[in-house]
Amino acid sequence: RSLLSRPSAIRRCRALQMTSGSTPASPAAESPPPVLISRQGRAGLIQLNRPRALNALTLPMLTETLQALHRWQSGRCRPDAVDLIIIKGCTRSGSTRRPVFCAGGDVRAVAAAARLSRSRRRQLHLATAGLDQQVDNNCGSNPSEFFRVEFQLNHAIGLSALNLSQLPPGWSPYQPFVALMDGIVMGGGAGVSVNGSHRVATEHTLFAMPEAAIGFFPDVGGGHFLGRLPGELGTFLALTGHRLAGRDVRACGIAIATHFVRSDLLSELEDRLCHGCWPSGSGPDSHSRVSAILDEFESRSSDSGSRSSSSARDSAAGWSLSPHLAEIDAHFSRCSVSEILSSLAAAAPSSQFAANQLSAMRAASPTSLAVSLRQIRRCRRLGDSLARVLRLEYRLAVRLVDGNEQDGEGDGDSGDFLEGVRAALDDKGRGQPPKWRPASVAEITEAQLEKYFRPLPPGQELTFALPSDGLCGGDALEIDADCDIAPAEQQLLGDGRGADGGRL
Repeated sequence: RSLLSRPSAIRRCRALQMTSGSTPASPAAESPPPVLISRQGRAGLIQLNRPRALNALTLPMLTETLQALHRWQSGRCRPDAVDLIIIKGCTRSGSTRRPVFCAGGDVRAVAAAARLSRSRRRQLHLATAGLDQQVDNNCGSNPSEFFRVEFQLNHAIGLSALNLSQLPPGWSPYQPFVALMDGIVMGGGAGVSVNGSHRVATEHTLFAMPEAAIGFFPDVGGGHFLGRLPGELGTFLALTGHRLAGRDVRACGIAIATHFVRSDLLSELEDRLCHGCWPSGSGPDSHSRVSAILDEFESRSSDSGSRSSSSARDSAAGWSLSPHLAEIDAHFSRCSVSEILSSLAAAAPSSQFAANQLSAMRAASPTSLAVSLRQIRRCRRLGDSLARVLRLEYRLAVRLVDGNEQDGEGDGDSGDFLEGVRAALDDKGRGQPPKWRPASVAEITEAQLEKYFRPLPPGQELTFALPSDGLCGGDALEIDADCDIAPAEQQLLGDGRGADGGRL
C-alpha cells in the first residue's frame, strides 16, 4: 500500500499500461474475435483477424489456433476429416486496403508481462485495477507461457512437412498446411507460415526477421528455416534484418516460400483448395494434390510463363540480392560477429551494400547478434528436427526476455529486449536510440553467451506431442527433442559456417 502511494510507482504502473498495446476491455464493448476458425469445404481455415494491429499474435490467438490444429490433426483419418489446412490474414480497411499476413508476436504485451514478472520477483506488487488482467489476456502470467504455446503451435504446423519416415511406424501423414503470405510476414508471422508444408508468396509479401534490432533473436524456428537457405543467406538475414519483398521471397529458396502466386489469383486459389478441384494426374494424396494446384497457379503468375526457380544460385538476374551473393558469403561466413563487422567495415568504403549491412548491425543489440549467430550455426548441427531447434530457441527466448528466473539467478540478463521495445514501439521512446547493455560485442564473454543456451531446470524445458490419428491408440505421443551439443562437437572450428568458434 505504501508503494502505491509513491509517485514513481504510479508512473511505472502507467508505463506498463501504455506498453501493453491495449486498454482494459469494457464489458459493454464487443470486439471482433482476433482469430477466425472455420471449415470451408474440405479445408480447415485459420484467419488472423487483428488487421489494425497488423495481425500481431496474442496468447489467446495462439491457444485457439493450436487447439483447432490439434483437433483437425487428430481426426485426420476420419471420413469427415479436413484434407488440408489454410492460414491467411485479414486485410486492413481503408482506402489502400493493404494486405497483412502477420507482423509477429505482440511484443508490447510480452514486454509488459516481463516487466510485471520482474516487479513480482522484486516484491514490487503494483496492483492497479485491470493491470494484471490486461497483461494476462495478451501474454499470460509470464512471457514463458506465451513462448511455450507459440513454439508448440510452430511445431504442430511443422508436422505437415514431415514424411512417413519421420513419423512413428504405422502413423498416417498430417494434412498439408498452406500459408497464404500476402503482406507482412515478420517474426512470429514466419513461425505460423514458413514452418508449414506449403508457403505461398505474392507481390505484396514482405519477409524479414528483424528481432536483433529490438534485443531479441530470430525465433519461431528461425534456426531451422534460415539455416537451410543457400550459403550464408540465413546468417545475413538473421543479423541484419534485411527485408525480402515480392518475388525475392520465392527466389531465395524453398526454405521460405515454396510458390509465388499473384494476389489477384488468391481468391480463386483458395476456392480450388477448399473444394477439392484437383488437377488431373495430381496424385492420390493431399500433399501431391495441393502441390499440383499451387504449381498451376504459380505458372499462371509467372511473367514469362515459366516457373520460378527454387534455388537462389539459379534464380533470375532480376533478383535484388543476386549481385551480392558472393559478398554475403564472404562477410557472413566469418567465425564471429566481431570478424563479420570488421569484414564489412573494410569493404564499406567501396561497397554501399556492405556499408548498409554494417550500419544495420551496429544499430542492433550486441547480445542479440552474438546469440543469433551462435543459434543459426548450432541449429545447423541439430539435423532436420524442428522440435530440437524450437526447444533450443525456447531456452533463448525465456532467458532473453524474462531474465534468469528459471535458473534461480534473478535478473542476470542484459535487459536488451525491454530496452529495444521501449526504443522502437513506446511512444515516449521513439526517436531515442536504445542503450544496449553491454554496448559492444567485445564486452560479451563466452560464459555470458553460453548461459543462454544451457538446459533449463528439470520440468521447465519445452515439450511437444504428436497428435494421434485415432488408429494407433492414445491421444498423442510425447516426443523427445534433445537439443544439446556434445562438448567435443562444440569445439569444432571448420570453415566458420558450422562452428561457433568460441569467439564472439
